[in-house]
This record gives sequence, C-alpha cells and structure tokens, in this order.
Amino acid sequence: MCNVEGQPLLYITSPSFIANIETIETIQQEESTSIFVPTQVLETKNALLEKQLNFFSKPMREPRMLLFIMNDGERIYASIQKLQGVDVLLNCFHKERWINANNIVTIQHAL
Repeated sequence: MCNVEGQPLLYITSPSFIANIETIETIQQEESTSIFVPTQVLETKNALLEKQLNFFSKPMREPRMLLFIMNDGERIYASIQKLQGVDVLLNCFHKERWINANNIVTIQHAL
C-alpha cells in the first residue's frame, strides 16, 4: 500500500448530520437515570476497610445487612447509612449509631 504524504489512509463515508432546533431541544431535555455517588475520602488505618466501606455505602434498593466486628469484640449487625470522615453512621434495627472506622476489625456480609 502506497502512503502519499498528506493523504488519509482510510476514507469513511457517513451520513451528514443536520441539526435542527427540535433535535437540539430534545437532546437537552433528556435526563440521565444514572446516579453518580462520589467516593468518600476516609482516613482509616486499613486500606481494605476503606474500600469495603466505600463499596458498601453506595445506595441500593434494599439496605445491605453487614456484620461489623469491633476491636473490643462487639458484633454489630447493621447497614451503612452515611460516611463522614472516619465516622460511619449505621442503621442497627431502625436505630442510628455512629462508630469510628478505625475501631472496626472486619466487615462481613450477614445473611
């Protein structure tokens, strides 16, 4: 194949796009159904727990029940409502409770 300088290697024919006012208005009026949730910046001692907390705090149709095992051996069955700094707001059987993320040993999925 001979390449002449300044000549394109491939020609693609495509239909011309003629934008009219109705098309532009239709495109501008459409709404996105996707949800963007920015990840929280946590300052925990454990990077794995940070990733788990960010993942489990994303909104779902039904809350995810998790088992939090704390440093003192306490076991908490709850779902994550909100992250704020190193604090985590949990929903424990319709009661809200704040815990420090640095006090969590592991997070497990509760059935």
